[in-house]
Amino acid sequence: MILLEDLLDGAAGEGAQVLGEVRSREFQGFAYDSRNVQGGEMFVAVRTERADGHDFIADACRCGAAGVLLERRPASAGRLEAGVTCVAVRDTRAALRAWAGYVLRRQAPLVIGVTGSVGKTGTAKAVATLLRHLQGDPRAVFDNDNFNDLFGLPISLGRLAPAHQTAVLELASDSAGEIAALCRLVAPQWGVITNVAPAHLQHFETLERLAGEYGCLAEAVSERLILHADDPLVAGMAGRIGRHGGALPEVITYGLGGGADVRATDVRSDPGAAGEVGRWTLAFRLHWRGAVAGVRLRLVGRHNVATALAAAGAALSQGLDLQEVAAALSALEPLPGRLRPLDGRGGTALLDDTFSASVPSTLAAVDVMADCPRPRVFILGEVSGAGVEGYRQIGRVAAGVVDHLVAVGDGPAEAARAAGEAGRPPEHLAVLHTVEDTVAYVMTRMASSCGPPWPVNRPHVLVKGAEGARLERVVEGLLDRPEAQTGSLVRQAPGAKQVVPLHQDRATWMEVDLGAIAGNLSRLREIVSPAAVMAVLKADAYGHGAIRVARTAVQHGAVMLGTAVLSEAATLRAHGITAPILVMGYTPAWQARDVARLGVAVCLYSLDLATSLSRATLALQRPPVAVHLKVDTGMHRLGLRPDQVVAFARQVATLPGVHIEGLFTHLATADRADAAYAGEQLRRFREVLDAWEGAGLPRPRYVHAANSAAALRLPEARFDLVRPGIALYGLHPSEDAPLPEGFSPALALKTQLAQVHDLPAGEPVSYAGTWVTPRPSRIGVLPLGYADGVRRAPATWGDVLVRGRRAPLVGRVCMDMCMVDVTEVPGVRAGDEVVLIGEQGGQRITAEEVGARLGTINYEVVCQILARVPREIVSR
Repeated sequence: MILLEDLLDGAAGEGAQVLGEVRSREFQGFAYDSRNVQGGEMFVAVRTERADGHDFIADACRCGAAGVLLERRPASAGRLEAGVTCVAVRDTRAALRAWAGYVLRRQAPLVIGVTGSVGKTGTAKAVATLLRHLQGDPRAVFDNDNFNDLFGLPISLGRLAPAHQTAVLELASDSAGEIAALCRLVAPQWGVITNVAPAHLQHFETLERLAGEYGCLAEAVSERLILHADDPLVAGMAGRIGRHGGALPEVITYGLGGGADVRATDVRSDPGAAGEVGRWTLAFRLHWRGAVAGVRLRLVGRHNVATALAAAGAALSQGLDLQEVAAALSALEPLPGRLRPLDGRGGTALLDDTFSASVPSTLAAVDVMADCPRPRVFILGEVSGAGVEGYRQIGRVAAGVVDHLVAVGDGPAEAARAAGEAGRPPEHLAVLHTVEDTVAYVMTRMASSCGPPWPVNRPHVLVKGAEGARLERVVEGLLDRPEAQTGSLVRQAPGAKQVVPLHQDRATWMEVDLGAIAGNLSRLREIVSPAAVMAVLKADAYGHGAIRVARTAVQHGAVMLGTAVLSEAATLRAHGITAPILVMGYTPAWQARDVARLGVAVCLYSLDLATSLSRATLALQRPPVAVHLKVDTGMHRLGLRPDQVVAFARQVATLPGVHIEGLFTHLATADRADAAYAGEQLRRFREVLDAWEGAGLPRPRYVHAANSAAALRLPEARFDLVRPGIALYGLHPSEDAPLPEGFSPALALKTQLAQVHDLPAGEPVSYAGTWVTPRPSRIGVLPLGYADGVRRAPATWGDVLVRGRRAPLVGRVCMDMCMVDVTEVPGVRAGDEVVLIGEQGGQRITAEEVGARLGTINYEVVCQILARVPREIVSR
């Protein structure tokens, strides 16, 4: 509960004052995300590096906020003040901290600070749960529920009530001095430090610096310090007490070692009969000052023994009875997203560890799987701070423990590769990129390779990933009776479910919806059946990212992948993609050995290449190279004349190490309104097929002629295989050959406003001053240019979308920047999202529209978006 008078008094130093009338004097808590307002809260308008909460005040009020804490009066202040209490301050963050310190000083609960690299949330929750249970009053103990930094902790204290006699506060840091600042804010009497592990080294570089940060809590406590004795860096923090004078606090140690004050022995982990969910037990003997008691926990994983010991230390040091403490420890339950057992579909036993992930916590989770019956499945998402070697370490360890490893994302793909090198069979490894594909793969694979009846061979599925991986959505997809269990998942608030990708590389990015590509492929397969589908991935999958698209296409039924050149095929192979690949363009004879090594098929129309492939295959002792003979039926690019094909095929058939797998042609006008010439090409191709059959040659496995337009418009062109490119990405082959219903574009190109200038009339903008402001104008600067694929001349892209409105590009496009006239767009400021391709506010700019503006086609528009624009995977 937040009282208006407390807020005004506590934040008086930040100039707190009420704007307009006082409508409410009590608030249920603080809310900083308008999507999560439930009613009665005070909405805090916070400026961040990516957004400004003042833009969402009206949304929060519509959702029922009773008050607003803000820094500046919004344009709609008159309407807002009529319904809510508005409190203005100089700095909302500083005002929150000032209020938090004021409330804690006035209420004076026992403050127990908890910090460390790994397990601090579980430890804080365990301490709070144990004290509630032993004190017999669940209202007596407050915890801050992982709101653990200088912003989140004051937000959490909005729930602090007069009945709370103890406040267990988790303290976290991602910058030097943050723990010290938190300690100054909350003035902890007690402290618990769990461990120092390589979990946040991207911020502190060395374990010693990290230990120095956590040690600030040891310096700050006034009464009691509880340290993990098994961690030398933590144990050494006992030497930091008393640095600020006064009586020395008592030091209590816990661990497995013989010298710890609170100690565990005879640790046993048991997942229960056949892994029955909810029956997992962790047992040990608890030692305290010469006495011993047996403990049985419902927590999962041996590392949670330390969690229980820390909580026991807090309780025992208060003089509580050992046997009562040991019995009360059974009340501890796994927290959502922290190795929580759940019932999965098809009888699977899930272990949901999706709250966060570092390398140490991931290795601890893998260790838990060693206690599970087989088969064991490990779904791995992004791991914070892992890097290539961190992922490879995880993969090597997992290879010796789990039966199946499913890597979700580019980083985890390294873990899958390392697991393969360590002996995991390829069929037990998968690299995927979407929630839907992951759920489908796991359920299909479990049914086929494990299979019922359960629970004799009931699969145990560990799902682990950092917050950004959002693998709780995978867990939700795998749940049995999700309506009964979703309350056990993390990040279920409306705001948490509406994820906005964070772009770490640049303020310009491309969003790629692999779900749309999967849907487009499924639609294509439905249309062209019984013909098979080759997914064409040339030009980095038309700019969408060939590696990710390849994996998605194979997962959704593509029988082959198509590239233009051998280097594109080599990149796919280097990333572990083993599906059949056809190099459809020119392959010089000197690349024959690389073709044989990579095991790819090539387009063939030259006897020199055929002979070189034969020699290379024999020299390297590789399987025969598959070739697809190319017939030039009228495109007049690569290929044999129709009258050359049969004789050429007979010559190739005599060469050892070469296998004719396919015969194909390419249609020049399949996307034109008049399909007559395409029909003529098909007639010529059928004559080749007739001559082939008449010569007694065995029909190749694949006969193909259809690109996207032909696959959709000309059923007679489908034969055994179609080769969609542009349609796979949800883009129209041409104006004359639009996509049918059921296709979705997969690509969006976005950036942010870097700066906004207010210019008078008559000011030239950009190089050469070719455009001059015709009136007082607001000109925005976009951090992308022709080095990113935004064409400079003879025409520009035209409009972009800003705040849901169209705004024209003006002046010359620079290498790395361009300018946009936002005069007609109200409220524009630096940091606003700008859409070059895609949707915003009900408006849409398509690749087709951009192509028409530039005098080209959508193919060129998407293919020319260069590699320095990062590709982000999204689900819409």
